[in-house]
Order: sequence, then structure tokens, then C-alpha cells
Amino acid sequence: MATGITSITPYSEKPYLTNAEYINAPTAIDYDNLVVGGNANAQAAELTNVILRASSMMDNYMSQNLNATSQTETQRVRFTPEGFIALHPNQNPVISLSSFQYGTEINNLNTLTD
Repeated sequence: MATGITSITPYSEKPYLTNAEYINAPTAIDYDNLVVGGNANAQAAELTNVILRASSMMDNYMSQNLNATSQTETQRVRFTPEGFIALHPNQNPVISLSSFQYGTEINNLNTLTD
């Protein structure tokens, strides 16, 4: 199996829900007292931090980002006996492919068209 090489960090600082979604959800956390003595802006900022930390924990637990992202990967792969290129992407599932290039040299790639 080929190993993917990418310059993009695997985890991003994108929350999985907004402050409003969390506030409207039936939770047992007192989101009005996250910062002792803090005003509404301080409470909202800390709630954002809590959501980001929880989202990051899920990314680490799943070993991939659960948000839809655009990734660029460079891999060394082989052709199958049937003539197909066998790819093993770093992130699953792949929802769409926007560009595909292949070749024997990194500076001389052919672009695959639709």
C-alpha cells in the first residue's frame, strides 16, 4: 500500500456546532457561568473554546477530521493488472474528486480530464 504525502495538517480548528446550536440543545451544562464573573461576551468566547476543544478531541479520537475539507495528496501508487490506479486516500470517505494528475516524475504530470 502506498503512503500518502501531504503538506496539509490533518486537523483543523473548525467546530462541529455553533454556540447557538449548543445553547438550544438540551444539555446539563450551565453555559452562562463558564467564566466566573464574566460578562456575556466572555461566556460566549469560552463556550466557543469548549466546543473547539471537544471538536478537536473527536478529530483525534477518529484520527481524521469529520468536517468536509479539501485535501491535496501526493502518493506513489501502482497500476492494477486491469489497468486501474489503486489509491488509498488518507481521509475517508471521499465525496468528490476535483483534480487528478499522474506521471512518472513529479514535475511532469498529466492531468486526467472528465
